[in-house]
Amino acid sequence: MKLLILVLFAVLMAFFTHEGTNRVDKVSEQLDVGVPLEYLPSVDSASMIALGHKSALADLFWIRGVLYFHNELSQYKQFDWLQQYIALVSSLDPKFLDIYKWGNAVLMFSRENIQLEHVEQANAIIDQGLAVFPDETTLATSGLANCTAYVKKPSPEVKKALERCKEKYAKIGAFQRNAASFMVLAYTQNMASEGEDDSLGCEAIKQLYQIHTDQSVRDQLVNRLKGSDCGAQSVELITAQRARFDEVSNTTFPYLSPDFVPQLIDMNAYQDN
Repeated sequence: MKLLILVLFAVLMAFFTHEGTNRVDKVSEQLDVGVPLEYLPSVDSASMIALGHKSALADLFWIRGVLYFHNELSQYKQFDWLQQYIALVSSLDPKFLDIYKWGNAVLMFSRENIQLEHVEQANAIIDQGLAVFPDETTLATSGLANCTAYVKKPSPEVKKALERCKEKYAKIGAFQRNAASFMVLAYTQNMASEGEDDSLGCEAIKQLYQIHTDQSVRDQLVNRLKGSDCGAQSVELITAQRARFDEVSNTTFPYLSPDFVPQLIDMNAYQDN
């Protein structure tokens, strides 16, 4: 039944696209100009016409969206319907991870001169993806890159907005369970540059140490503690705490990943009073 619905959608969309293309081709010939063609429903309308087969319709919009992007890239370079394609696919199938990755990339790199508003549009897509996939490190990394590398010669006001943007995604990435070491480093360096060597910053570093099992990440955090005002005992405390926790984890939950155990038990139960 699902295959039948998919085929029906494909036939209908192909028919209307073909008819519309013929009309536009005639206009183009008469005016001797190229006229980009696109007909897209609203998100609400697409949900209704999906007849319960939203993921199937999302697949069709995904295919059409990729073809549309290629066509615009090679000919018109207008990309007026790009955001609508992304909205349709992500609304019809929120668990389609690639739409967030692809959507971010095409929204950023279809621009000749990337501005803050383009970063915000692309990061809005990333935020949608992170709401569904909170531990997807590639999304947080892309958000951080958007805020860091692509806006050339920003004004002081824009620079401040980009700094807030970097802080946001560095923090998100640092607290993801499979975070890359550079994300943790970016977050801790940002805290240092902001002068956040208070108890809140120290507590964040301690939490990160308990979350991550990668030794290179832990070494960075220990170095950060040593160079801060968190107190010399902080390093000894977190290393001893983690050692006792690992011992209990291996004894009580040997069948679980160490990254998962902190979600089941209270880490504070393994620190000195």
